[in-house]
Amino acid sequence: GQPHAAEAWWACRTGGLVYLCATDSLTTSGSNPHQAAAGYAAVTHKFPGCNEAGLRLLVGTAAREAAARHLTASPVFSFFHRPSSTFRVMMRLDAAKRPPASAFAALSHVARCPSCGEVWRVPSTRLGDAASLAPPCSCCSERGEAPREAPQVMGPMWVGPMHDAEFVAGMRGDAAARGWSEPDRLLGSFLEEAEAEAKG
Repeated sequence: GQPHAAEAWWACRTGGLVYLCATDSLTTSGSNPHQAAAGYAAVTHKFPGCNEAGLRLLVGTAAREAAARHLTASPVFSFFHRPSSTFRVMMRLDAAKRPPASAFAALSHVARCPSCGEVWRVPSTRLGDAASLAPPCSCCSERGEAPREAPQVMGPMWVGPMHDAEFVAGMRGDAAARGWSEPDRLLGSFLEEAEAEAKG
């Protein structure tokens, strides 16, 4: 089912961690739009990379629920556990105060051109532009083509970093010291993803 992120934040102190799991991959992949609206306050579609989109929806929902309670939160790590079809996210309560305006840059909508498949960010304040195809995707623009369909817009979701590389590196060192090979491998993949994100 869906995570109860709202209630979880009241049980967490500054610097504390909240581990969230969600098993509703059909909802986050666009198969249950009404449930997406109810549980995530979001619009979902069948995008490529739907597992990553599901993680970003979960992180975005948790961050917004924290902000609604004048708390600032961010992800420590996140991954999709394929055997159980579960989205798993570790969030940290960074501060017991309202997030600064700059923090909301990590929350955005994402649009996809049905014609060529290009994906791009759409700030929530520019949703009208996406709906009116202004501007069209860069791929169609370069070819001088007008998109045949309006873009699919999904979100809001988290578009910031999905892993805290320093925290994850510390976890990996501890796992290696304990001889835990599987966690060491998994945490290593998080570090690779964090490095790739940092490079853009």
